[in-house]
Amino acid sequence: DYYAVNGINTSNTITVTATATPVVTISSDGTLICYEANTMLTATTVGASVQWQLNGFNIPGATNPTYFASVNGKYTAIASNGTCSATSNIIKLKYAERLPTTPAGTASLCGPSLSMSVPTLAGATYQWYQNNTLIGGATSNMYSTTSIGKFYCLVVKDGCTRASKLLVVNDACRLDGETIATLNVSPNPTSETFTLEYNIIHGGTTTIMMTDIAGRNIIHEVKTLDSGNYSDEFTITDLIPGIYIITVVEQDGHPMQQKLVIEK
Repeated sequence: DYYAVNGINTSNTITVTATATPVVTISSDGTLICYEANTMLTATTVGASVQWQLNGFNIPGATNPTYFASVNGKYTAIASNGTCSATSNIIKLKYAERLPTTPAGTASLCGPSLSMSVPTLAGATYQWYQNNTLIGGATSNMYSTTSIGKFYCLVVKDGCTRASKLLVVNDACRLDGETIATLNVSPNPTSETFTLEYNIIHGGTTTIMMTDIAGRNIIHEVKTLDSGNYSDEFTITDLIPGIYIITVVEQDGHPMQQKLVIEK
């Protein structure tokens, strides 16, 4: 207790209570933020409230001892007991590095197909996407496309998903005014029917084939077609689930191929 004495007069008394400064430490379950995932941060303190910060600024609503971080940067926690406050250690999180795609950046589809790949990682699984749509059966570190679009691969290793860098495949190598034969199979995957949409550049004898992965013929049709766009529907209720190859061969021998995934 504190008071002042001035001659014979004594002041009022002020009581000063010492309050310990809180102690806070933070830890994380890793230093990487995986693709479309969170990294858990935990603040340890006694008798104090917690406010999480990112790069020195409060994170709105982040007042629980546990915080799930989805943005890279420097994280700290402020612990306060109402009188005193303390700042924790710093944990720096970064995004899992994107894997390189070969070829890189932009490539042209000049022949029947274009092959692309990502690095081989021991124990990893792979899934390729075209225009943000999963490509059925494209589950190795390599993929070959017969159509243009934007491609990337998601690679999962040790529980962490990493995305490859985007590869844009275009048809810039074609001559001005030239039309390139295209083939589309939908829906894909499918269970009962599918529609085959294709355009023929060189009219004449056209062969449509569907084979299983062992090369056995499921469908084999030969038509005489003029140049133009065509659409055929097929029923496949009697086929077992798996990956099949659809091939359309034009009069000049040019093949167009697409994978078809059948699910039951």
